Amino acid sequence: MKIAVVGAGLAGLSVAHILEQKGCTVTIFEAKDRIGGRILSVPTDDGGTREEGGAYVRPFHRRACSLIEHLGLTLVEKSFPKRDPNDDVIKDQSRIRSEAKQLMEDLPPKPWTSPELVELDQTTVASFFEFCCRSEAGLESAMKGFTAGSGQDPTEVSLLGWIDSEKKMAGQSKSLLGVEGGMEGVIKGIAADLHTEPVLNRPMKSIQQSEDHVEIWMEGEMAMADRAVITLPPKVLLDVDFGDSLSMEQELAWQVLGAAGLMRGEIDWRDDQYAKASGPTFPPGAVLAAGDHIGEQAGRIHFAGDAASNWPGLLEGALESAERAAEEVMNADKK
Repeated sequence: MKIAVVGAGLAGLSVAHILEQKGCTVTIFEAKDRIGGRILSVPTDDGGTREEGGAYVRPFHRRACSLIEHLGLTLVEKSFPKRDPNDDVIKDQSRIRSEAKQLMEDLPPKPWTSPELVELDQTTVASFFEFCCRSEAGLESAMKGFTAGSGQDPTEVSLLGWIDSEKKMAGQSKSLLGVEGGMEGVIKGIAADLHTEPVLNRPMKSIQQSEDHVEIWMEGEMAMADRAVITLPPKVLLDVDFGDSLSMEQELAWQVLGAAGLMRGEIDWRDDQYAKASGPTFPPGAVLAAGDHIGEQAGRIHFAGDAASNWPGLLEGALESAERAAEEVMNADKK
């Protein structure tokens, strides 16, 4: 089976690698002049590296940790300076944790399928912090801490989406693990194990499909394949002409997602035309509106990427989505 993969970030390279291992002939098209997507490790003057994008994994991210170890790379625990909060801040943090824990306990496994959670989805994280905090210092600490950790503005994020992500991490290690030498080593390691080199400087303009193939149109160039796996971020997907391949629900899902900006380092990924965000965010109302539609299969077109996973914005999500998309491709013609 001939497969076209669009996007040479972590999700794209991973799904290409899985499909090659299953006997597919894979061609990878990348819009930029480099691979890696939003993983970018920049050398520093002191001989180290500065992560401009995806930088860390957590010990319970089994796919990411297993991949890093498989590639022979070394995981390094990262430490950050801790502030010594005053009593008011400590009390407010305790109230936030207590109220959040109660919401987690009441949350169903797939909250986006529960319309009765609309009020929680329409509420912002900032409003929740304001409800919990009794001091200005506590509120300021909560707001700044949220932005520093996620690159998101708490006034623009759905409380339902945040509680769902916090529930997945409840009881797990809070340690952050980086890769010695930079996270870009993961990208280079996967690429080195591929049978084909990604084709660079090929931004996708449109994609068409028939009963037996897909056609991917780039600037003055067309590629044909049996199926395609598209791994572009949702805000970039909105610039691609899919003809009549998409459902209204899927287009709406891409439209309602927000865009996180500066994560760390010096790059604001919202200014990158082929990223448009450091990761997806779920504004008020977006969890229920997007539902399961972000990465749903559209005929011979499949989708992967961290936004189309249970771990949006994380390396683990990119890998999870790659596994799911590869399974879809391999099972598609068996139906």
